[in-house]
Amino acid sequence: GALLNDLFGDDPESDGSESGAALAQQISVPVVPPVEAPADLPHWTDPPTGQVPAVVSADQDDEVWSDLSGPRWHGEGPEWAGDDLADVFGFTPASEHDEEEPSLIDDVDGEVDDLPNAGSPQRAPIPRQRRVNQPPPSSGGRNVPQAILVGALIGGMALLAFWLGNPATVALVTAIAVLGGLELFNKMREVGVHPATLLGMTASGAMPLATYHRGPSGFMLVATLLVVFGALWYIVGADSHRPALNMGLTMLGVLWVGGLASFAVLIVQLPDGISMLLFAVIVTVVFDTGAYAGGRALGKTPFHSASPNKTWEGTIIGVVAAIATAGVLGLLLISRFSDNLTDALIVGLVIGILAPIGDLTESIIKRDLGVKDMGTLLPGHGGILDRVDGLLFVLPGVYYLALLLLP
Repeated sequence: GALLNDLFGDDPESDGSESGAALAQQISVPVVPPVEAPADLPHWTDPPTGQVPAVVSADQDDEVWSDLSGPRWHGEGPEWAGDDLADVFGFTPASEHDEEEPSLIDDVDGEVDDLPNAGSPQRAPIPRQRRVNQPPPSSGGRNVPQAILVGALIGGMALLAFWLGNPATVALVTAIAVLGGLELFNKMREVGVHPATLLGMTASGAMPLATYHRGPSGFMLVATLLVVFGALWYIVGADSHRPALNMGLTMLGVLWVGGLASFAVLIVQLPDGISMLLFAVIVTVVFDTGAYAGGRALGKTPFHSASPNKTWEGTIIGVVAAIATAGVLGLLLISRFSDNLTDALIVGLVIGILAPIGDLTESIIKRDLGVKDMGTLLPGHGGILDRVDGLLFVLPGVYYLALLLLP
């Protein structure tokens, strides 16, 4: 006591001070009476006794707890325990009547596919947003008469360009490459990624033109410039959104559409080149038509999950139709095939293999982007890219087979 008095200047045992119990009673803090020392507990290694030592004596006065607040409804209880969280913490508790904030994603398919997160682990996932209130894709059947009419018009334009010669054919190929690239880049942007659309369209159109004037070296020149200017596009700040991802998407679009279309230009520069290109186009169209008609009539086994409407039965019928058509056209269009009909049949078989691969390539990309068609330019067919997806994969195969098989 004397030591405390020397340190704090007050004698805790003096008459003027209040006891700790009295002070605790004034501030409504319960004072727990002292408990008797518990019996010695057994060592922790001893077997259990089944007894629980007392912690608080049973004869404790419960009145000391009467001033404490128990469970209460919203708005009840003392003022110090009020529920006005907005004044204390600056927010209002959520209520079951709160309206849910509308989502920015309008899921067309009713499900969201999990995609690998490109880039470093610190990067946020690619937003797979679709335009709000975008109508779901139509599940109705194809307008066959309209598709036939549009297909006939496209075929007429192609035949006119082939008849006019190489310059008109190259112009047609260039227009298809530019429009197809534009469709692809626009669909990519609709789901939240940022390919360099202007640069991609320019490179897609430049590849066939450079190939026509400089051959394969012109193709390689445009591909090289695409890498350089693609990097500059993001370095100078034309766009700063995910440079690695979007540079890759830009190059994918250019090489897929403009690059593969450039093989049509290489084909027309071969001997009988226009006839060979016409051969490739007609056999590809026959494959598509045979696969569609055969699938509608006999199809039962799905061909691939990316394109559930296609069947193995229809694909096999399309391949057989392509081989037969290649044999007939080889005799009619290309004189060197008439000397060796087997070569024409081999080309027909390769077309029947490559065309569905090109079609499935576009299907998996459209499925990943969440779209039904790449565009609406061609009623009954979708977009340009929807019509030439198989042909784009056929062109390189026909070109290299022509170099290998034809002297």
